[in-house]
Amino acid sequence: MYSRLTAWLGRQQWLSRKAYLGQKRKVNLSAILQPLTVSHSSLNLKEERALQQIIEPKRVSPHLLRKIVMDIYLHGKNPSERILFAAIGVATRWRLMQELSLYYELSRNVGLRPGPPFYASCITVCACRRDLNTALRLFHEVKQESIEPDLKLYNALIFASAAVGDAEKVKEFVALLQSDGLQLDETTYALLMECCRLRGEYEEALKIFESMVVSPNYKAFNVAFSVCNEMNNYELAMKYFESFERHNLYSSELSHSSLIEVCLKNERFDEAMGFFDLSHRKRHYVMESTYGIALLSLLQCPNRRYSDVARILKRKPAYRCIPLVYYKDIIDLTSHCPDVKLRSKIIECYKQDVAHLQEIDRYVKELTEMGSVGPPSELRSLVAFCFLKNMSVPPPNPTYFLGHLFKENSLKGQ
Repeated sequence: MYSRLTAWLGRQQWLSRKAYLGQKRKVNLSAILQPLTVSHSSLNLKEERALQQIIEPKRVSPHLLRKIVMDIYLHGKNPSERILFAAIGVATRWRLMQELSLYYELSRNVGLRPGPPFYASCITVCACRRDLNTALRLFHEVKQESIEPDLKLYNALIFASAAVGDAEKVKEFVALLQSDGLQLDETTYALLMECCRLRGEYEEALKIFESMVVSPNYKAFNVAFSVCNEMNNYELAMKYFESFERHNLYSSELSHSSLIEVCLKNERFDEAMGFFDLSHRKRHYVMESTYGIALLSLLQCPNRRYSDVARILKRKPAYRCIPLVYYKDIIDLTSHCPDVKLRSKIIECYKQDVAHLQEIDRYVKELTEMGSVGPPSELRSLVAFCFLKNMSVPPPNPTYFLGHLFKENSLKGQ
């Protein structure tokens, strides 16, 4: 049982020698793990505590965590349930299906029985790559193992169904959820709205939003703002924003991006700049494409708003790289700008973004080699998110991005 997995782990060691996504930390397990008395024995309390201080899911990179888990096993110790659960959480945030498969095999080999959280993580990653078939196969395994699904597991199944726009499967899982005595929560409603958005059924998405029997969370509002943007309904977006403010919910770069874009479409430039100012104050920098859309809109309006362009560029953080496809038009539109400093700033931003995109793409390539799934534009956003946080936190759970998933076609040329 152990030899096959040990051989497989040995073949994976080359990946662990790569840079740790900005965390070049070295862990001397020999100084932590006590000498073996029994082959593949459990970690003792002292070892467990020492490793938990190292493995902080909110900080550790997937590379380092994989290396630690593999080294524990190859050292002859069994990773504990807590350590494996931490590893599963990091793998889910980075959308690493191969890592989840590795931790699944490890769990089985050390005598642990994966529960609903593990299957919810795997199915969530299936949703990211729009792989409903694998998600359904995993759910079949849940039933075969007589595991009782919880709300997070059902939400993951609804997410996987919504990602491919399968409304019938979404309804099926909602019915199963309710038949098990569970109630739809805020995230469930957001997922139902996201399914409608991806199918282009905007009115239905808003009906779901307005009929929620629980208070909407920021995810539901993010989808609602995105729907208003795609419908180009400025008045409704502002109505929802007033409600959003009354609920005092967490705002993010996603909500600000949708609101800015719908303002720009309706030539509400002052309002758009107001949301830019709000995002800057809260340090929630808008999405990469929103910068490009905003700069073009401000430069294409009848009275070109050069001062607003300069303000946006001055505040744009390094790793929010404007998709390169926008730069040609931006440079052309400012070729006769009387502000020489602004023209120079745009060229400077272009060069910086090219360099930063190359750096981001190196990490995207590395993540892809590790098995990270999803469109390249979304993987770039994950890496950029972590760079903006100085690599102190991993990317959010995939459902954080509801309302902005699978928009890769709008980022051609990035």
